[in-house]
Amino acid sequence: MTLLACEGIAKRFGDTQALAGIDLGFEQPATVGLVGPNGAGKTTLINILAGLLEPDKGMVFVDGKRVRRVPRGMDGGLIVARTFQETRLIMDAAVLDNILLGCRSQRGMNTVRSILGIRTEPRESKDIAYCRELLAAIVPGVGALEYAGNISYGQQKLLGLACCIATEAHILLLDEPLAGLDPTYRGRTIDLIRTLRAQGKLVIFIEHDLQAVRAMADSVIVLGEGAIIAQGAPLVLDSSEVLEAYLG
Repeated sequence: MTLLACEGIAKRFGDTQALAGIDLGFEQPATVGLVGPNGAGKTTLINILAGLLEPDKGMVFVDGKRVRRVPRGMDGGLIVARTFQETRLIMDAAVLDNILLGCRSQRGMNTVRSILGIRTEPRESKDIAYCRELLAAIVPGVGALEYAGNISYGQQKLLGLACCIATEAHILLLDEPLAGLDPTYRGRTIDLIRTLRAQGKLVIFIEHDLQAVRAMADSVIVLGEGAIIAQGAPLVLDSSEVLEAYLG
């Protein structure tokens, strides 16, 4: 069954047609690379699939049901979670508290209330233990009580990914997860994305490094000027249509 799909997605910003009639379907598990030159519409598409942006035309479906905003399961947990190219962490909060914010149980929201000085109920130890395990597995060597603003950029990128994973969402949308990373952190992130697929996740990621896309993706979608110009196995990246889109 198709887990995530969109039909006829179109979006315009002023005089710019960001997307024009996009039809896609994704099954689980899979890793899908979303590539294309700057301005191709990649981030706009990710935002629409995540339920963060309303299309001008078209529909998005999760598990066969049309959705218009960030989709959630029956228990309130996220079905779709998204990372951003620039990390969106609470820099003056502890690393562990940042991960707790993503915890599917939503008890992590107590952290926000605590930061704002609002009285909260105690968090259950199982949530803290789960988030500590994520931290140790994804950002090893970083202390749980270190402030997010005090760790390196590469560690912050991995922390953002840990926050996304903590939602236990079935669908992960990653916006340039390798951008700005040194070889060590790039390798760790590539391995992590492969692991997420092995765990049954649908991972759709934007990436400009085509060599890295070949290493991570089961399939590739290439956008150009708001339209799909090629899709299929990573070998499609060597097609004349893709080369023309990039070299112009």
